[in-house]
Amino acid sequence: MSRLSELFPRLKSRHEAALVAFLVGGDPTPAASSAYLEAAAEGGADVIEVGLPFSDPLADGKVIQEGCQRALAAGTTPAQVLELVQGLRQRSTAAIVLFSCYNLLLQHGLKDFAADAAEAGADAVLVTDLPPEEGQEWWKIAHAKGLDTIFLVAPTSRPDRIRKIAELSSGFIYCISRLGVTGERAALPMDLSATVGRVRAASNLPIAVGFGLASPAQVAQVCKVADGAVVGSALVDKAKTQSPAELGKFVRALKAATNLNGSK
Repeated sequence: MSRLSELFPRLKSRHEAALVAFLVGGDPTPAASSAYLEAAAEGGADVIEVGLPFSDPLADGKVIQEGCQRALAAGTTPAQVLELVQGLRQRSTAAIVLFSCYNLLLQHGLKDFAADAAEAGADAVLVTDLPPEEGQEWWKIAHAKGLDTIFLVAPTSRPDRIRKIAELSSGFIYCISRLGVTGERAALPMDLSATVGRVRAASNLPIAVGFGLASPAQVAQVCKVADGAVVGSALVDKAKTQSPAELGKFVRALKAATNLNGSK
């Protein structure tokens, strides 16, 4: 079993949902990024999503775009992000998901990227712009290296498309809470429960919800209907303005909100 496939049942047995923490690899610099990633893990994040910085983000709002620019300005490369993952794996048992656009994988070489990611200690890869109709090749390569493949489901995804996504997914399904780009929001969508319900009807995989979550209260709200909550922009913003210790403290507050006994 993969680290992710073991994680969600274990959390469920403790009446917890998963906290998925996203940070841009190499932001603000590769050396500083290592400290922020470790702080997120020490703060209790169950899954660490490490974004490979890219100059043309597809669905990222202003905060994550700026995080990518800081990382690129510091000279961060995909190879350096893999080194960060390797260092994090040596110090943490948290599940690690690499978050990337498909072009970076193609430039690296699909087989080489899968091999290097697995060797570094990553558990899964989420490719933001890889549709399931074109994902079979990557899925086979990733599966051969023991990597889970995570796909995105949008609020507008039809049942037949959700089923197609579920067929190639493993680890968990990432459910986008709203249309648009990433970024903190004051409130969650009113139809979030219905969106998650459509995904549950098509798959038995755990569901993590992201896009717009920025507070423990919102994490608690999401964990009432989903198996995990993804927080990204709020953490990237803190990596810009606060110390690793302060980010870790915020992560602890977010993780406390995944306690299902406390969120009901």
